[in-house]
Amino acid sequence: MNDVGKNKRVPLIVLLVVFAICNIFDCLVVNEYLSRATTSFYERDFFSTYVSFSEDIECVSPISLVSREIDEALGNKELSKIKTLTIQKGKKYKLKSDFLIVVRGKKRDYRDQIKLVLDDHESLPVDLYSADGKTKEFHDESLDGTYYTEPPMSKVESYEELLSEYKKARNDFISSQHKKINLTKFLHSIIIPLTVSVVISGIVLLIHRLLMVKGRSATPLVITVAILDVPMVVFAVFLLVALW
Repeated sequence: MNDVGKNKRVPLIVLLVVFAICNIFDCLVVNEYLSRATTSFYERDFFSTYVSFSEDIECVSPISLVSREIDEALGNKELSKIKTLTIQKGKKYKLKSDFLIVVRGKKRDYRDQIKLVLDDHESLPVDLYSADGKTKEFHDESLDGTYYTEPPMSKVESYEELLSEYKKARNDFISSQHKKINLTKFLHSIIIPLTVSVVISGIVLLIHRLLMVKGRSATPLVITVAILDVPMVVFAVFLLVALW
């Protein structure tokens, strides 16, 4: 009676192999499909340092400028006043950068969001690659002349060193992101489904062994595994048809 279950071992192994193949295939295709989605997220404070400028620089407050533009768009008679901000020569200011990461399928667009933090927690947008900055001409009751809306980064002391340091940090971050993405994809698409398949196969073969030792039929076990295979196979066929 100890050999009753032996004749079911081969079909059982075949069913488990089918389960493993379909499981991995389904996970690969689903992960590939999900990777085509478009999304975006921020990586906060990926880079920060302190900088000082070689001369005083007059800028306009971006917050007050936006308020003025909103008033103008709404047709308000009383327009908000545009405030000025002075970057003082030799004073240390914090330069910090976020990344806006836009994901379109397999492509990732890393957009720099750099700002210079001034007094009272006010900040100025900064284009680290723009040596000349950006200026705008203003003529009203409070301002008369040309002011910076983005400070000229060429006025930063050790500008070339700062730019080189930022580029290196940026490249290192993007490289680490690519490695993390590839590792995550490998884990989710292959390692995890393969591990699940191995664990389930191990449990099924152990149950088969116990049935064989007790001289019981393994037919119910084979039927159970076949039932588990059905949705996996059906889903795999559906994905194949969809890809075709």
